[in-house]
Amino acid sequence: MTVFKATMRSLRAYYSTIIVYFLVFAVFGTIQSNAKASTSDTFYEDTVLDVAVIDYDNSTLSAALTEYLKDTQNLVDAKTEDPVKLNDNIRFGIYDYAIIIPEEFEENILKNETEDVLQYFSSADSAAGYLATEKIRTYLSDIVVYLESGYSEEEALTLASEQMEEIKGVEANVLSESDHSSDSFLSVQFTFNAYSLMMLLSVCIGSVLGFMKDKNAMDRIAVSGTTFKARSRGLILAVIVIGVGITTSMVAFTAITGFTKAGFEKFGYYTINEFILMLVGLGLAYFISSLTHEANIINMVANMIVLSMSFLCGVFVPIEFLSEKILSFSHFLPLYWYVNATNYINSHPMGEIFGREFLTSLLIELLFAGVFFVSGLIISRKKEQYAI
Repeated sequence: MTVFKATMRSLRAYYSTIIVYFLVFAVFGTIQSNAKASTSDTFYEDTVLDVAVIDYDNSTLSAALTEYLKDTQNLVDAKTEDPVKLNDNIRFGIYDYAIIIPEEFEENILKNETEDVLQYFSSADSAAGYLATEKIRTYLSDIVVYLESGYSEEEALTLASEQMEEIKGVEANVLSESDHSSDSFLSVQFTFNAYSLMMLLSVCIGSVLGFMKDKNAMDRIAVSGTTFKARSRGLILAVIVIGVGITTSMVAFTAITGFTKAGFEKFGYYTINEFILMLVGLGLAYFISSLTHEANIINMVANMIVLSMSFLCGVFVPIEFLSEKILSFSHFLPLYWYVNATNYINSHPMGEIFGREFLTSLLIELLFAGVFFVSGLIISRKKEQYAI
């Protein structure tokens, strides 16, 4: 366990790096997720208005209309019956909407005369006021329809009120014309995770491996009496522990911030994809450490590789905004397949995720991890062979 303990102790030098990248993920990832996450784009949301009602008819129907407005809006005292002053009160924001119910209102409605039977006052640029007027007209039209169908006045008023109550909770939404589903909080968060996780693994583990490959460190370990097999086993175990620890921390943070969000039932699939990416990060860290032992150069190379992949593979810029040439090239990068798997999880229901396309993305990520490991082994062997 000598090598394992030495490797874990060497990680202390990179605590600040871990904290910085974790904070980048925690702060900016959460901000981006909350900003972009949605299940649909709300086109219209009903608004409750302050409404003043002046009733000159005092009939059963006018009382029913007043009660309907009381149930759907906020009734206020008009404070005046002068139409000019009513209009001024609306213009100066004392209330939002006013309606005058004239005499013979009920009589006109029973005669099927619904046009211009009421006097409305609202701001000229108020969409909510226009919609309130249309609702009142619809309510009165429903009453007339029921009356013409043979219902009594009392039955017509009851049925019209029930009809308006049913449509009260209806929302209007804009449906996307593209094939891309709306991004959930988890899909955005796990997509952004890719950058932070790859940077943390590449810099921290790459620097630790570089330190352990330093000649002085290797000489001190060699005289410790441990066998080559024990040293290798300890180093591999330490790398796995560091990788799993960093990845678990990021997954746990995402779970804490997203467990109340829509689509959390898919969290397990996102986590599988994240841990597969961890293997890619470990492979990349080993590959970079085989190129150099200098921590500064490792940091520079890791930034260059991970940042480039993040921009080209849809981590920072959604895939649908990338050109065809960039997308064609990004197929040869591991982060593309990670983002592809994340988008696939987001856009499919639970029962359809575990399929060929999802498994293909995971397999290709594993192949990239293997390529990085093998490339690192080849470079390390050649450097030892030629004593570089």
